Amino acid sequence: MKSAFLLAFTALLPFCLSAQCSEMTLGTLQVIEKTPPHEKENKILDLGFDLTKETGSGATNTRHYEKCWETTDKGQAMYQQIILWRTNANDITFLTLHQNVHQKIKNAINEKHQNDGGSQVVLGKMFRYSFNTQYINGYTYYAVTLAMR
Repeated sequence: MKSAFLLAFTALLPFCLSAQCSEMTLGTLQVIEKTPPHEKENKILDLGFDLTKETGSGATNTRHYEKCWETTDKGQAMYQQIILWRTNANDITFLTLHQNVHQKIKNAINEKHQNDGGSQVVLGKMFRYSFNTQYINGYTYYAVTLAMR
């Protein structure tokens, strides 16, 4: 009986953990990007992200925020969601392991700005958006960068 419970718990654990990770929306990303630099870190932390490291200095300074642990592979923790904030440029890049989440954000941007051509860079009235993929520790992350125009 005890082993059956343990087996069921182990099988359901990944689903329970991933269910706790709220899906990022375009509106939330826009709010983060519009937030003044002196308040931006608190806005990101309020969303449940943790500052895990800071790289570069001066013009290349980037703060790395991570949320929703996915797995640990070769001693490296992998997270479902990452926000990179380039403090000098004051832009943000949202990265996700889930292509469907990225696609929803991309579709929302494309619909809002009539981007039928599928361009990887979209210029809106307030924001510049760009889409790409990044490889981190062997995992593909789907990225959208927001910058004020």
